[in-house]
Amino acid sequence: MIVAVIFWGTSCDAEDKPESRIATDVTSLTFEQEGGSLQLAVRSNTDWTIDKSGCAWVTVNTLAGSGNQTITVTAPKNTETYRTGQIVLRAGDKSKEVNIAQYSDEQPSSDRLSDVSGKQIDILGWWGIRAGSAAAIHQDMADAGFTVNMAVDLVGELASVFADGTERFFSLMDATAAVNMKTMVSDFVFDYLSGTDIDRLKSHPALFGYFIHDEPRQSDFPEMTARVNKVQALDSAHPCYINLAPCLYCADATPDSWMPELSCGPAFPEPSPCVRFVQKFIRDVPVPILSFDMYPIWQNTVTRKRELQVRWYYTLEVMSSEARKAGKPLWAFALSTAHKNFEFPYPLPTLNDIRLQVYSDLAYGAQCIQYFTYAHVANDGWQAPTGPNGEKQETWYIIKEVNEEIKALSPVFLNATVEWIAHTGEIPAGCTALDVSKLPSVFHSLNIDGGKGALVSLMKKGNDHFLVIVNHDINEVITVQASGTPDLRRVKKDGSVVIADNRIHTVMPGDVLIYFWKQDGSL
Repeated sequence: MIVAVIFWGTSCDAEDKPESRIATDVTSLTFEQEGGSLQLAVRSNTDWTIDKSGCAWVTVNTLAGSGNQTITVTAPKNTETYRTGQIVLRAGDKSKEVNIAQYSDEQPSSDRLSDVSGKQIDILGWWGIRAGSAAAIHQDMADAGFTVNMAVDLVGELASVFADGTERFFSLMDATAAVNMKTMVSDFVFDYLSGTDIDRLKSHPALFGYFIHDEPRQSDFPEMTARVNKVQALDSAHPCYINLAPCLYCADATPDSWMPELSCGPAFPEPSPCVRFVQKFIRDVPVPILSFDMYPIWQNTVTRKRELQVRWYYTLEVMSSEARKAGKPLWAFALSTAHKNFEFPYPLPTLNDIRLQVYSDLAYGAQCIQYFTYAHVANDGWQAPTGPNGEKQETWYIIKEVNEEIKALSPVFLNATVEWIAHTGEIPAGCTALDVSKLPSVFHSLNIDGGKGALVSLMKKGNDHFLVIVNHDINEVITVQASGTPDLRRVKKDGSVVIADNRIHTVMPGDVLIYFWKQDGSL
C-alpha cells in the first residue's frame, strides 16, 4: 500500500480570489493481478470531483471532496489481460490525470519492473523561477518535468528577496508547492529569518534543501564545513548541497585550483589531483550528496561539428566511483543553455545532446539530473529554455520530452546501484574497454557496431538487473544486437517491458537501449 500525504501551503492576498489548484502525490497507480487497495493523496485549495469513467473497473471511496484528502482506489482481481485506464480529478477549470494499470496472469513477474512506487529521479533547474513570478511561470516549469527549482535570487540575491520582509520569500515557496515542486534555498536564509519564520521554513512542503557553494576550492573546505554544521544544527531534516567543478586540463594546475584538473603535461600518477580533490572533499565536508558539473558538448569552430570534451567520461568515472565508495548519491548535469565560456562555444542543445548527457549521467548512477539553466540569462548570446518573460523556447520542449523519459524510466534508475561500467569502440580517456566475458549469462551475444561505440553499464536494483547501453557518439548512430535466454527482456523509454528479440536496434546519438532480467544467480 502506498501512503503519502502532503499538505497544501497557501499564501494569498485576502483581496484576491486564488485560482483553483489540484495535485496528487503520484501520477500513476499499479495493481497486482490479485487486486487490492492503494491510497492517493489529493492536494487542493477548493472543492474537487473525480471522474473514473476512463477506468470503470476500479472503485474509489469518494468521488468528491474538498481541500487536502487521502482517497482509496480499489481494484478487483484481474481475470482478463493486462489493463490500463485513467481517473481524472477536477477542481474548477483545472484537472489532474492519474494513470491506472493492473497486471494479469498473462504477464509473468519476469515482465514486470519491481518498483511500482511512482517515485522518480529528481530533476533540478538551475537559475529557475525567481520570486514574484506569475503562477503560470511556475506551472510551466512543473509541466516541463522539473521537481526542484533553484532560483538565482534564492541562492545569491537574498537581500533583494527580503528587502520588504519575508512575504516575498514565502510567496515563492507557496507558489512552488502549488505546482508540486520543491525549492533549494541558500543557507544564508537563516540570516533573514528568526523564531516562527524559521519553523515555517523548516516545515514548508516546498523546502528541498540548502545551497552552500558552487565549485569550491580546497581552501574553501573549512568554511563550507562550518556552514554545513551551522545549518544542520538548525535543520537536520533537509540536506545541504555543494557542487564541484569537473576534471579538466589546465596549464597552471595547483592543489588549490577551483577545478580539480589533471594537467596539460604528462599524466599524473594515480590517484590523480582530481581523485585526491574529491576524496578530500568527501572526508572534510559533511554533505550527503556528491554533485559535479561538466558541459561536455561543444562545437568545433572550424568543422562546425559537435565534439565531446576529452575528460567528460573520466570525470564521470571519478565522481561515480567516489560516490559509490562513500555511499552518497551522485548528482550530475545536462547543459540546456547555449553560450560561450572559456572559449568553448556551447551550441543550442538538440534532443541528441540532452539525451547523451542525461543517459550517460544515469548510466553512471546519477540520482538527480540538473539542468543549467532553466530560466533566461541576461548575458549576450545565452539562449535558455525560457525567454525574458518566461516564454517557452524550442529547448523547453526538448527538455520536457527527455524529462518524461526520465520519469518513465525512474523504476530502472532510481536507487539502482552500478555493478560495472565499460565502453566499446573508441574508449574515452580514463575509461575501461568492455570485456564481453563479463556479460551476465543471460546474454548469449552482444554486438555493438558503428559510430564511436557505446557506454555499457551493468546496474542492479533489488532482484531487477539491467544492462544499459548509451550511444556515446554525439554525431553518428550505432547498431545493437543481443541474443540471450528466454528470461531476457527490454525496457522501452516509456517504462514498458517487452521480450528482447535478437533484431538489430538502431540507436541515435546519445540515445539509450536497456535490457532487463530478474535475478537468476548468474552474477
